[in-house]
Amino acid sequence: MNKHDITNAIAQRVDLDLSTPVYVLTGEDVLTVIVEQWLEQGLSAAVVINDDEIKHLFQLVRENELILPWHKAIASALVTNWPEICHFSKHEGTHGEHFYTTTMFWECECVTRFIHPRGQNQCSICGAVANESPDARPDEIVVHEDEFPDELMDYFWTKFAHFVSDDIRFSVIARHKWVAGANISESIGSTPYIRRFTATIRGYQNWRIYQGVMRTNTVDYVFNTVRTIRNRIDAEDDDVFEEPNRYATALDIK
Repeated sequence: MNKHDITNAIAQRVDLDLSTPVYVLTGEDVLTVIVEQWLEQGLSAAVVINDDEIKHLFQLVRENELILPWHKAIASALVTNWPEICHFSKHEGTHGEHFYTTTMFWECECVTRFIHPRGQNQCSICGAVANESPDARPDEIVVHEDEFPDELMDYFWTKFAHFVSDDIRFSVIARHKWVAGANISESIGSTPYIRRFTATIRGYQNWRIYQGVMRTNTVDYVFNTVRTIRNRIDAEDDDVFEEPNRYATALDIK
């Protein structure tokens, strides 16, 4: 069997609903990605014979923490479609606590890797079906977010932060002097994966710098933004006081 033959064999056995906007590539393109990853792991083409072996290959993908079709290469093409499937709900638990769910992901019955994007109709390991399974909870999604492209997760967390903005209460956890002439406050939300950075710059208070999940470039963004504002104040650029004072989100940082 060559790669094309393997792809056709898998296409007949794997339930991926490629009509949903989460997936932009064609079915063959998506399956080719899976096949290429399997072949890179040295798996024999001959093992792709029946349903049990297909399920075994999916298990190997999970155990080896391979990235499935929603990989970074296609993420940038998805943004315009996500609003169609990204909705949130607030629920009250049995002890009066609140929790949230989202239609953008769903949870199967697996013990690990049980978060699936909307558009994958069935889990190939446990057999759970999307429309019979619960919407995913953000506190579960955050544990698995490395399985999905940063662009998708940045969009998701930005929309979630907006949805829960009235519920979040922030507490200052650190004060930074990364920039001369500025004090930067870092706060964590009652929804613990949301951070907020505000600054006092040259004595001017409450500059809203960033609110959202932490990414590898978040601190650099905060530093550069505060430094730019300070330099404009020092240069007597009064326009800096007239511009919108709003928190940037992960979607604003590239």
